[in-house]
Amino acid sequence: MVSALVVASLFSWSRSRSVRENHRLRLISESQREEMELLATHDFLTGVANRRLFIERLELAMADSKRTGDRVGLLSLDLDDFKVMNDTYGHAFGDEVLTAVADRLRGAVRETDLAARLGGDEFGVLLTHLNTSVDLDIASERIHAALATITFPGKDVQVLASIGTAIYPDDAETLDAFFDAADAEMYRIKREHHEA
Repeated sequence: MVSALVVASLFSWSRSRSVRENHRLRLISESQREEMELLATHDFLTGVANRRLFIERLELAMADSKRTGDRVGLLSLDLDDFKVMNDTYGHAFGDEVLTAVADRLRGAVRETDLAARLGGDEFGVLLTHLNTSVDLDIASERIHAALATITFPGKDVQVLASIGTAIYPDDAETLDAFFDAADAEMYRIKREHHEA
C-alpha cells in the first residue's frame, strides 16, 4: 500500500512538473514567435516599420481608399548629406542619426499613420484618411520641424531631409506609380537643396 502511494505521488509530481515545463516552453515559444514577427516587420536598428510592413499597410490603405473615398498620403524622405555625416563622424554616429530620425518621425505622425525605414537613409510615412493635399503639407512641415530640432552634443550637425509627397488616387493609381510620384518629388527637392 505504501509503495502504491509512493508511485502515485511520484506520478502526480512528475505529471505536475511536466505540465509546468510544457507551459514554460509554450510561453518561451510564444515570446520567440512574437520576437520573430517583430524582426520580420520592423527595422532592427530603428524599431520603426520596415519596407515589407510599409508596403503591406500601403496596399491595405489604397484598397480602403477605393472603398471609402478617403485619400492616402505618402511621404518619401531622404536625409540630406547623410553620407558626409557618416564619413565624418563614423557609422556608429550614423546609426544614432537614423535612430533619432525614426524616433522623431514616430512622434510627428498620428496613431493611424505609419513611419518606416525603407533602407539606408530613406524613410517613408504613410498617412491615412486625408481630406486634401493640405493635410499632407501640414504633416510634411511637422516632420521638417521635428527633424530640425535634433541635436547631438559635441557635433555640429543639422539633420535635414528632402521630403517628396504624393496622394492616392490623385497622383497615382498603382502602388509602383505611387512610390514613383513621391520619389520624383523628393529627388526634385533634393536637387533644389544642392543647388541652393
